[in-house]
Amino acid sequence: LKEGLRIAAQIHHIDRQMVPNMRLAEAYIKKNELDSAIYYAKKADEIEKLGSNKEVELKATILLSEVYEAIEPVEALRYLKIANTIRDSIYSYDKLQSMNALRFEDKERQNELVAANLNYKNSIRQYALLAGIGGLLIIALVLFRHNRLKQKTNISLNDKTNKLENALSELKSTQSQLI
Repeated sequence: LKEGLRIAAQIHHIDRQMVPNMRLAEAYIKKNELDSAIYYAKKADEIEKLGSNKEVELKATILLSEVYEAIEPVEALRYLKIANTIRDSIYSYDKLQSMNALRFEDKERQNELVAANLNYKNSIRQYALLAGIGGLLIIALVLFRHNRLKQKTNISLNDKTNKLENALSELKSTQSQLI
């Protein structure tokens, strides 16, 4: 662990420095070497304050609180309060993120409903337009057929009128010959 810690310090990698310090502090707690445990736990806490991982900072602060619990209860209480503050900030941030995610999902669902409603209205308009065009076509066909029948009837009547006029003029000419 100490060799890994030395290499991580050389390359200035915060996370790789923090974890070995935490592990060393835990190992020294188990050995009941509290001074060394405090040293590595404080080092882990200081390194993590340079980083952005609040959960690891919370673990380091809780570890310091546990180490100081047997030696200096006042210091243990101070670290415990810090840990509570960090915990509150982590979980309130998580709640805020989950609320924002829920709001986003709700907005997405509402947008989808609006889009579905708009699509439904557009399809109804299209069907109404097609039905209107179909009705106009039917009316146009009926009028066209009616007009064609009327023209045929007029032609037929004109032929009959012409025949009658011819027959009448023949009758008049025959009558005038008879007289």
